[in-house]
Amino acid sequence: MNQIYDFSVDIWSVGCIFAELLGMMKESFDNFADRVPLFPGHSCEPLSPGTSGVTEEAKTKRILNDQLNVIFEVIGTPKPDDPMDFLNDKESVAYVRNFPARERAEFSDMFPGCDDKGIQLLY
Repeated sequence: MNQIYDFSVDIWSVGCIFAELLGMMKESFDNFADRVPLFPGHSCEPLSPGTSGVTEEAKTKRILNDQLNVIFEVIGTPKPDDPMDFLNDKESVAYVRNFPARERAEFSDMFPGCDDKGIQLLY
């Protein structure tokens, strides 16, 4: 078994699925067309396409759509004193630390049709 895969990956997956289900509640959106995926990303480092010969506008768009950027828009960025010992590579730590600081989004605002117990479960 891969040492970096443990139950926390499964818990993250269950949380994402639960949030997606909350996002499908008709009480959360007046118009079904307003429903969007929780983390709609298009690329991720280091698998993102290279930047050689790419315009600044394209680079900016790629960064904004980077999967970690999209996730950090929802869960916030790690705090400076948060441990990063789960990342084995110094470049990965630097990459994560390079994102602009963001606070966690309010799940009650994202899922207004959900009661307090469901929101607490997400946290």
